[in-house]
Amino acid sequence: MTKLRVQELARAKGFNISQLQLRVGIAMGTMRRYWYGTRDGKAEGEPLQEVDLSILTTIAQVLEVKLTDLIDDADWLTRLLAGPQHHTSSRAEASI
Repeated sequence: MTKLRVQELARAKGFNISQLQLRVGIAMGTMRRYWYGTRDGKAEGEPLQEVDLSILTTIAQVLEVKLTDLIDDADWLTRLLAGPQHHTSSRAEASI
């Protein structure tokens, strides 16, 4: 399972969850899912099974980091983007 580093990098840049949510322009429930990397947006919960690359890209831009910096296993994203494309949207399964 791939772990997101949104919370870690946001805090390092001086953002709390509310500040980042406002800057990214997404609903707080969505921000909580990416912040904690869980399906229900709670600190202890089932891991996210899919991510929206456009949301991750926007978060990376706000934090002034590379998209791959937000993903603990950056090789996962490389494999995903280089492999066969089964998805027709910007959503990708995080369990690859």
